[in-house]
Amino acid sequence: MAKKRVFVSFDYEYDKNYKLLLQAWDANQNFNFNFNDQSITVPINSDDSSRIKAGITTKMKDSTYCLIIIGKHTHKSEWVNYEIENANKLGLKLIAVKIDKNYKTPPALYNKNASWAMKFGQNSIQNAIDKKSNTNRKTFSQSQYIHKSKSATCKRCGRPLTNQRSIQLGYGPLCLSKIR
Repeated sequence: MAKKRVFVSFDYEYDKNYKLLLQAWDANQNFNFNFNDQSITVPINSDDSSRIKAGITTKMKDSTYCLIIIGKHTHKSEWVNYEIENANKLGLKLIAVKIDKNYKTPPALYNKNASWAMKFGQNSIQNAIDKKSNTNRKTFSQSQYIHKSKSATCKRCGRPLTNQRSIQLGYGPLCLSKIR
């Protein structure tokens, strides 16, 4: 099986061990986990954010997928949010996995049509990657829905609307339950 070219986005300070675990799964021939990590493995010694962004973009252009590892602090990481936005702009297929289901999703990941691994485990992550690899370009109706959801916000609270029913009604589920 050909290795998938995956850029791994994660909070280096808190979640680097999970990235190392992905590499160990890939190296272990007894595991059915297969990916070619395209992440930056050496810190970019620069305080110049444009040089850092250029390094990230170079690695992303060599990738097909972007796997976002979501830890306790990831939602606060400006770099992870940048990487998600950049991966989406470059057309990478987004896969996300939360280390714990209660951790917050990074804001940049909303409305990006990511495939989710249900837990941080080799089979779950591999299945999410495989599922995303089997998806073709969006159909016309999916494309319309995603386009509308980027601009649709709740009339009451202003939050982005994330499903077709909410977009039609103009209210998120929580706000709709409060007005009824």
